[in-house]
Amino acid sequence: MTEELITPETFELAKLKGFNVRICRCGGFPECICNDPFPTQSLLQKWLREIHGIQVYTYSRTVKSTNMMQIYRDYVVYINGTALNDARDEEYQTYEKALEFGLNEALKHVS
Repeated sequence: MTEELITPETFELAKLKGFNVRICRCGGFPECICNDPFPTQSLLQKWLREIHGIQVYTYSRTVKSTNMMQIYRDYVVYINGTALNDARDEEYQTYEKALEFGLNEALKHVS
């Protein structure tokens, strides 16, 4: 499993909010040239939690439709215990897309 990198848009917003982390996952050898343009979602999530006290997390929810008994799963995003998309205004089919949404929204709360 590989970690998802944050999107360029989220990275730009994070830099404006003071996120200044250089990432290099090439093994740490002296001749290493870092080509990773953006940090991972988990690193930004950790920075928000440890530096700004903002918890961003998601959980999957399985929903059954009464029409044809369709079952599907979506992800609900929380910031500090408040659901951001629980009213089904935004559906995310993957954990990573939901987390990206949450990270982006959390950055808007950083002063």
